[in-house]
Amino acid sequence: MTGVSKLSSEPRVHNTTQMTSLSQRSVSHSLSSIACIAIIGKLNNPLLVKCLDSSVPERDFHLLCYSACDVFDERSSKTDSYFGLLLCFEDYAAYGYQTNTKNKIIIIFNHSDAAIKDQEVKSAFKEIHEALIGLSCNPFFIIDEKQGIKSTKFESKIEQVAAKWTKA
Repeated sequence: MTGVSKLSSEPRVHNTTQMTSLSQRSVSHSLSSIACIAIIGKLNNPLLVKCLDSSVPERDFHLLCYSACDVFDERSSKTDSYFGLLLCFEDYAAYGYQTNTKNKIIIIFNHSDAAIKDQEVKSAFKEIHEALIGLSCNPFFIIDEKQGIKSTKFESKIEQVAAKWTKA
């Protein structure tokens, strides 16, 4: 098998400046924390992308979310709502959940050496899904597929879920 290279899961570091910043970043995040929570519509349009890690540009999280949507499409025959780990990229791991209405919930974790437990991730998805159901059942609120979700109450619920994870 000549010409075939084995892909490494370790991020490649090309200079010592980048290596120093990566090691400092992993020290500052001793536990895995939620970096971003996204709600993606059934047509793969972002309804809400709540970035909680201010050290990374928001467009990077949008890119990760769109990459995660490709994994949802690949696993479309899956019957369970919880899709588990979708992808890992450098310091981030994206987990996915799909509702009955084909909306996707993506949680991006800023991971370190700490293990991320599926049961805890599932409970975070359940809380977000319940908040989304509550928002959808509100007769005075219509989720606009083009404008996204504009609800301060829903966004505060998302922040509460992220805060619980960080404290855990």
